Amino acid sequence: MEFRIRNLKGEFGPIFWLHLLAIILVWTSPLWLPWPIILLFILLYYLQIWLLGGCILTQAQFKHISHDYSFYYHYLRKLNLHPNEHRLHIFLDYIAPWIILGLAYLYQS
Repeated sequence: MEFRIRNLKGEFGPIFWLHLLAIILVWTSPLWLPWPIILLFILLYYLQIWLLGGCILTQAQFKHISHDYSFYYHYLRKLNLHPNEHRLHIFLDYIAPWIILGLAYLYQS
């Protein structure tokens, strides 16, 4: 099995780096951000999804997106991994935020 990264030329513009920074901050937030603030950000994220139909960074980075398309899906595919787009969307939007909140609460209690 040959492992190769698909063409990434032109992929790493300012929106990519802002998106990556936001993802790193989100996944590390239980270590440095109080859990009530994380809860507030989760609620704001859901408000963004409801009002704008998805993540504004994803919409800015990928002009041709479907509702389920995400930063994770795009770059996992570039690494020749083929996640189920809809299942990944469900995990990222409806499961991961609560896992992060739960970890924050446990870590900070």
